[in-house]
Amino acid sequence: MWPIGDHMSTSTESSGPVLTRHRVRPEFAGLVAGIVGFQEWTNRPVIRRQVAGSLIPLVLSSGPTLDVVGLSHGRGRHESFIAGLMPGYATTRFDRVQECVQIYLTPLGVVCLLGVPGRELAEAVVGVADAAPAFDDSFQDRLWATPTWPGRFDLIDRKLLALLARGPRLEPFVSWMWQQI
Repeated sequence: MWPIGDHMSTSTESSGPVLTRHRVRPEFAGLVAGIVGFQEWTNRPVIRRQVAGSLIPLVLSSGPTLDVVGLSHGRGRHESFIAGLMPGYATTRFDRVQECVQIYLTPLGVVCLLGVPGRELAEAVVGVADAAPAFDDSFQDRLWATPTWPGRFDLIDRKLLALLARGPRLEPFVSWMWQQI
């Protein structure tokens, strides 16, 4: 039996990815491009090419690892991590189950919410403990003890609001320019 949202599935068949989207709060405009819950169950290992983009995913896993098997920096087995901007794709692999929350940050969001310069994450996959300690094991335990996606998203929103309140302020022009790009 595998948990699926608020109910259980007894199916032994593979299912495709299930995304649960969360509306990004207006306060995060220009900093957070998206927040999704992701679940996938399969009977076989899954190998995928992850395309490079202009966003920086912060991935909070419920426990199953994701192997980064094709990348110049950050190869290895990761649970929760942040992946910096990449010049090309990454190849990932997982066995049977993948469940996580993905917070898609802009480069400005990384600076304002996490206080990390983008160059420290460029072309690398970095563990949450090193790059985003606000999302530590204690936070993740609370996140995954919460049984519903709306409840999990509420925890994420509250954490991001707290980080925004104490983070550096950008000149309005910089935020506007990023949104134009």
